[in-house]
Amino acid sequence: MQIDMLAKRSSYDELVAAFRPGDESADFHGTTLLHQALGNGDLDARYAIAAFLLDAGADPARLGPDGYGVLHVLFGQNKHDLPRTVELTRRLLDGGARLDVVDDRRHTVPLHELVTMKLTDADLAPLYDVVLAHRDLGLDVRNAAGLTPLDLARNLPYRADLVRRLESHDTAT
Repeated sequence: MQIDMLAKRSSYDELVAAFRPGDESADFHGTTLLHQALGNGDLDARYAIAAFLLDAGADPARLGPDGYGVLHVLFGQNKHDLPRTVELTRRLLDGGARLDVVDDRRHTVPLHELVTMKLTDADLAPLYDVVLAHRDLGLDVRNAAGLTPLDLARNLPYRADLVRRLESHDTAT
């Protein structure tokens, strides 16, 4: 199996065994190993491989072929270990990942993905804290359905806290 598929579908040990210096910054059909790792459905593998790649020098600011960023991929996953997602998000942002990057295909910013995560506002509060500490969230970006992240949150009854926080963030910036 090629290393990009190992990042997405295999264990940490399998990826490390196949990894060669330079792989962390290589282009794999327009994407990176970090993008692939963040889509790994095995939570332990996802977080371990992502940390390994970041330690090796992977650039969290690089975009995928449709302009999507690493936070689009991470927030778009169905399963999360929230404490590890929060820590990884912090590390990705500290490394240069941006929250205002627009995915060309779906015309979303990572916040659109965060709004639709299948967890409660209470569960997501620590992640909100990390994300909302940043100014450039892409709050005015409309997705393919014409909705901003705030519009999308307003349409979901379980996002009242996020709506309040986004409205407050919008007036503070």
